[in-house]
Amino acid sequence: MVSSQLFELIRSLSPAEKAYFKRFAHKQHKRKASPYLQLFDAIDRQKKYEEGKLQAGFQKFGISGSFPAAKNYLYNLLLHCLTDFHAGKSPEDKLARLMQEIHFLKEKKLFPQAAKKIRAATKIAEEHDFYEQKVLLLNMERQLLPFQPKTFEQRMALLQKMETALDEKHNYVQYRQLYEEMVNLTHRFGWLVKKEDQRKLVREKLAHPLLRDSHKALTFLAKFNLHNTLTSYYLMLSDWPNTVLQSRLRLTLFEEFPKYKQLWEQNYLVSLDNHLRLLITAELLDDFDATASELETALTKVKDPSEHLLRHGALVQHRMNRLQKEFRFREALALIPELEKSAPPKFHNTGMIISRKFFIARVCFYNGKFESALDYLNESLNNKALSIFPDFHFYTELLTLLTHYQLGNIWLLESLIRSLTRLFQKLERDYAVEKTLIRLLPKLPDISSKKENQQLFQQFLKKIEPLREDALERLAFHYFDFVLWAKSQLAQKPIVELFP
Repeated sequence: MVSSQLFELIRSLSPAEKAYFKRFAHKQHKRKASPYLQLFDAIDRQKKYEEGKLQAGFQKFGISGSFPAAKNYLYNLLLHCLTDFHAGKSPEDKLARLMQEIHFLKEKKLFPQAAKKIRAATKIAEEHDFYEQKVLLLNMERQLLPFQPKTFEQRMALLQKMETALDEKHNYVQYRQLYEEMVNLTHRFGWLVKKEDQRKLVREKLAHPLLRDSHKALTFLAKFNLHNTLTSYYLMLSDWPNTVLQSRLRLTLFEEFPKYKQLWEQNYLVSLDNHLRLLITAELLDDFDATASELETALTKVKDPSEHLLRHGALVQHRMNRLQKEFRFREALALIPELEKSAPPKFHNTGMIISRKFFIARVCFYNGKFESALDYLNESLNNKALSIFPDFHFYTELLTLLTHYQLGNIWLLESLIRSLTRLFQKLERDYAVEKTLIRLLPKLPDISSKKENQQLFQQFLKKIEPLREDALERLAFHYFDFVLWAKSQLAQKPIVELFP
């Protein structure tokens, strides 16, 4: 297989990084047309990697040696150049530079200067939870002290700090292992678990001593992994109150350790975003306004325009979905223009694009704007990535089918029902309300009278209404309100008109 590492590296560079490299390459070769800069430009012009074309024009660049050797040289030259470009910009870089300075000063036996640098480096390590470096720095500081009785207490204090740092590191690793085990289970079982043997395994995981006692988590990182793990396990069991509680405790950590709002800005924003999503899905909305306000405040401090746009769009979407939960469908519809302004770039976050199109389509459907709903649904159906998201794939096809039914496109229903049934079986959907609907759908094209319509949907409503209160069915009703749709069919009017 042809290596495309150099192509991938070049394609990842920002305009500023490319400009810096070009200046660097000119200085390196002291020629107007640096041969490696020509190779760089040739690769940069390619939309997809085509090594054959590069090799065909390789000789004209004036590079001696083989093409693989030239690629390797350019690859390493880029890394060397970009390392310089980013030097000192991240905490890791600053700490690495300080460590080099400390070693140099120690070799020169300039111990007081080395000690000063050690203290500066230790501060960075403590602020950013660099446990290994913190232990190493504490040991360096200890080694600089004279091995005399008068320094005994200082040396013992430093050893105690080293032990504490090692305990914190070990504690973090333990909680991270629990988190990774949880993620592995979600990959195996999915986010909501219905089979009893799988639910039993999740309950066994929850019984782990470290998960049962939050006081055993020693640091912010350990506590964050604790609440992430518990939130997900309770979600898998459809224990909505505890899911929301653990999600709120995860947010509370940022109040207890406020520096992480800045150090972990993206994790903080994602935690707020996820909490709003859980509140809506769980239909436990008491905390919604306070959390939305907290996210709005956090967004005022976000410097990255794309991140701000992304999170603001998510906030508008959550507000739109909250209004639907409260049957305020007209108000939800009015938010669509603002939400569309906040649409993320097409190359970024495909899942968010697909979810957004679906939820906008659902608002249109609930408001009786069936043509508009179909436009949004078709955009998702034409997105090749739709199949990556099973829930949205299923509900996009379902809502498309129901929209055509509402529009009177009966001739399309047979093929749409076949397609949806195949997808339902392929995805092994296990929601009782979905199974009930799948059995109903083939009967829709044959409804020939109002009386027949009433009988069919009264029977359907009688079967699904009790499921509305079943915690295990909550996610299905989050995606689509089957009860309201059935009532709208009985009333022969759009869902919005059930709430004048």
